[in-house]
Order: sequence, then C-alpha cells, then structure tokens
Amino acid sequence: MAMADDDVPRLADWLAEYRARPKHVEVVVATYDLHEPVPNVPAAGLHAGQVAIDIVRIDKPGWPGPADNSHYIMGVDAEGRHLWDDWYESEEAARDVIADGHYGDVVERQSPS
Repeated sequence: MAMADDDVPRLADWLAEYRARPKHVEVVVATYDLHEPVPNVPAAGLHAGQVAIDIVRIDKPGWPGPADNSHYIMGVDAEGRHLWDDWYESEEAARDVIADGHYGDVVERQSPS
C-alpha cells in the first residue's frame, strides 16, 4: 500500500520541529592544570599541546525521553580548544579518577575571587 502525500511529513515541518527542540548546555565545573604541559608535537597524538583538563557537565533536556546530566573530562590546549574527552556518570566519578592519578600530576585551578 502506497502512502499518500499527506502521510509523509514535509521536510520543512520536520526541520522546524527539530530546531524547536530544547538545546543542551555544557558547563565547565572544574579545571585542572597539568604539572607538565604536553609538547605540541605530532608524536603526542590527541594530547599534543594539552595544558589542562576540564570537568564538563552536559545538561540535555529530555525530549522525548528522560533528561541527561552526564559529565566528561576533556583535554584542552592553551587556546581552550577541546582535544579529547572521557565520559563519566557523575562529577564525583570524574573527580575520583583525577584524584587516583589517571590524568597525571594535576592541580585544580582556583577561580579568581
């Protein structure tokens, strides 16, 4: 049985609905400076030029499913560009991995008062 033209959603309608969906928000909750920055050389791979790591919370409103409040750690270079990321279930889990030394010798950056 063929579908009638009325049964096929128009691309413009679908695009309008897609653009109306709630947007996610990313928030840096903590920054850790590397004790020793990674050299900006090809041999360093994805870590080339890395000077810090950030813990980032991503808030995704539920649409049409449940909301998602994940956390990830991302490596950043001196210009603040995203180099790589590792995902965790919570900020606490991300902080525990950092405290266990998984990302090397780091110091949490204190926000200016």
